[in-house]
Amino acid sequence: MKILLVNNHTIHISKISSLLPCSFDLVEMENLSYLDLSLYSGIILSGGSRYPLLEQPEQYLDEINLIKNFKKPILGICMGFEVICYAYGESIEYLGFKELCALKITLVKEDQLLKGLSPNFYAYECHRWKVSSLNYLESLAESREGIEIVKHPFLPHYGVQFHPEVLLKGEYCEKILLNFFEIISK
Repeated sequence: MKILLVNNHTIHISKISSLLPCSFDLVEMENLSYLDLSLYSGIILSGGSRYPLLEQPEQYLDEINLIKNFKKPILGICMGFEVICYAYGESIEYLGFKELCALKITLVKEDQLLKGLSPNFYAYECHRWKVSSLNYLESLAESREGIEIVKHPFLPHYGVQFHPEVLLKGEYCEKILLNFFEIISK
């Protein structure tokens, strides 16, 4: 098993890397166009804030194409969540402020990604954008700010608006990453 870790210029890339239980290739988002995706069992799209998605969507064209063409598991974190939502035609809205806190997440649908999680848990948030409703993707969890976890209806493509790599003591975020690796290994 080998993972492709796409760095959208997050400050948490070393935290994500340290949680990967297998070999991986770390690639900057600008260097996606020449990759052989058949080498990978799954993809993680990191968070980041260098390029606001709605202001500079052209920066994400290679990532959007990757999402649409890769049929194996994908997990988008924060910015990765937003790019997955955007790739599948969902509306992304500006919050008007930077959400920077531990936010209560409520599960609304069962899924393998959420196996073993409490119906309510706290996760670290650090973003300026949100998704309030969905037309195509499925909502698996929500918070007072909107949709927190999405899943493609037919493919193992997931997005989490929060940062599971920023572990909160006594909380369940790491379990999401472990469940994702189980999905990949099937």
